[in-house]
Amino acid sequence: MQEEIVQKPVRYRLFDKKHFAIVKGISILIVIFAYMGSRYFNFHYLSPATGIATAVFLLCSGYGLSEAFKYRGSLRHFWESKIIKVWAPSMVKLLLVHGILLKNFFGWMDYYPLALYGWFLNLLFAEYLVFWLLFKFVEDRKLRILGLFGVSALAFLVIRDLPIAEGLFCFPLGVLASQYHWKNKIRALNNKQRAYLSAALLAVAGCAFVLRNMFAEYLLFNAVWMVMKVSLAILLILGVYFLRSFPLLMAFVPVGTISYALYLTYVEVLALLSYRRDWKAVAVVLAILFVVATAFYFGCRLVEYWNRKMRDRNHVHLRGSMR
Repeated sequence: MQEEIVQKPVRYRLFDKKHFAIVKGISILIVIFAYMGSRYFNFHYLSPATGIATAVFLLCSGYGLSEAFKYRGSLRHFWESKIIKVWAPSMVKLLLVHGILLKNFFGWMDYYPLALYGWFLNLLFAEYLVFWLLFKFVEDRKLRILGLFGVSALAFLVIRDLPIAEGLFCFPLGVLASQYHWKNKIRALNNKQRAYLSAALLAVAGCAFVLRNMFAEYLLFNAVWMVMKVSLAILLILGVYFLRSFPLLMAFVPVGTISYALYLTYVEVLALLSYRRDWKAVAVVLAILFVVATAFYFGCRLVEYWNRKMRDRNHVHLRGSMR
């Protein structure tokens, strides 16, 4: 009797939600531990890795936004979605922190006039705006991509701040990967080709690491750091896919699912370490962080659900002015 071939279950596919959740989970943990180490334990060696995490989030965002456009065929509800899912949680966080902790309900306006918490969200919304303008008013796919990279190049020439500069091309690169179907090409690679690709990315990052402090001029300095961080971010994303047979990677899915809530809450919760800084305190504070972030996440999901219900019933909601 011929033996039946038992196929291993596919845990996740390239660039699907679980895949991105894993890389986002790893990335937000890098951000949290780098901040905690630098702020409370005088351990600064992880700080440069936050740029890799930022690049991962921007790459995933650009790819996901382009895929959503391809699926829907339009930009309908574009700004409604971004306001409900990204801007509103940021504003709620600022209101809660400044209103409850700092006793100055509108104090955030001096630092975050757009209610976008941190430079990352300001950069992300700038990318959203450029994407919306190009995909709404430009029909040619090549011109859209050139427009995205062109705007990023102009910004790179002007912006001197390294954390912002090194992430400027990540969002357009994610859009490019989606528009030109890089997923199919990567999936078609055999194991040897995957190893060569990974080695090439690691080599590029290694060369950039060696050259990172050789340039005093800010453009070259930022460019070298950008190449290093983006190469490692791509290696992380592809590496998680190439190593998908390891079941432990699935443990990062819930972390990645609430990664945005973790981003909005980790600074205030980790401030509890100001009172005590042993490993037991770290474990307790991290547990509190995940509880707070999970509650924040489900609160945001409840608002999203309410908005969808209102949309389906054709009641008054944000859709009217944001098509």
